[in-house]
Amino acid sequence: MKLERKKVLFNLALIICGLFVFVACSGKKEEAPVKQEVVTPVKKEEVKQEIVKPVNVISYGVQIGAYKMFDVEFTSDIKNIKKDGLSHYVLGSFTNEKEAKELLKIMIDLGIKDAFVVKMKDGKIIKE
Repeated sequence: MKLERKKVLFNLALIICGLFVFVACSGKKEEAPVKQEVVTPVKKEEVKQEIVKPVNVISYGVQIGAYKMFDVEFTSDIKNIKKDGLSHYVLGSFTNEKEAKELLKIMIDLGIKDAFVVKMKDGKIIKE
């Protein structure tokens, strides 16, 4: 009997809430007068920022694939690095190999068995 009473009270509460929302939304709203202002456009000066790229930066990532006929740019953190006629897809950019190996373990656990750590210099894959 207690469960039945809870259901009735719950349904009654839903009806009351619905009526409250209906009454609150159906009332006349008085709108404040809108002031109109004339805005004159200001000429904006363009400031060119010079992007300085670090040189000789060594980093490590996890290559999850390399394809010849598949060339896609991702909006995520997957980098498409072109080398030797292939598009190499690399995830991550770590300052040390240990962090890259931690990501590698995760990728292998997710089923990407062919993934491996790559060393990069200035965003390009290098071989040691």
